[in-house]
Amino acid sequence: MAKWKKMRDKPEFVEVLLQIAIPGAFPYTTAENICGTLRGTVAAPKDGSQNHHIWQIYTNGNGKAVGSFWIGIHKIHGDWQIPSQDRATAASLDWGKSFGYGKVINTFWAPRQPSGCCGGPNVSCVISNYNKNSQWDDASCTIKAGVVCQRYAFQPVC
Repeated sequence: MAKWKKMRDKPEFVEVLLQIAIPGAFPYTTAENICGTLRGTVAAPKDGSQNHHIWQIYTNGNGKAVGSFWIGIHKIHGDWQIPSQDRATAASLDWGKSFGYGKVINTFWAPRQPSGCCGGPNVSCVISNYNKNSQWDDASCTIKAGVVCQRYAFQPVC
C-alpha cells in the first residue's frame, strides 16, 4: 500500500505538504474524489521544486511511470489557475475541499502546450508526465489518468 510522503521543500516554508501517488486510470472528477476521501486534494505544484517532487512521487523516484497523472491546475475563465495552499482556509473548510484559485505563476508545459486540443470536450484540466517527464499537457477532464494527492502534514485525517 502506498504511503504519504513528505514534500522536500525549502526550509523557510512553514506549511508541510504530504503526497501520495494513486496509479490507475480515472477521469479528473474521480481522481478529485479519491483525494477527498483521503482528506486531501489533487496535488498542484507552485514551483519547480514541487513539480519535480510530485513527479518523483508518481514515478517512485526512478523516472518511470505507468502513464500520465492529474495535477490540480485548471483553466478557469480563460486563465490557468492553481488552488490556494493556505492551511488556515483549508482547515476552515473541513480539509480536502477545493477553495479559491489564483493565476499559475510557474508553468512546466511540454513544447507546443497548452494546445486546447484533443481528448474530448472541456480541455481545462492538466496532466503531468507528458512524454514520460514532468512536463504538462492540457487535456479533457474526461480522459483517464492516475493522480497524486496532497494534504497538510498537521491536518486531522479522520
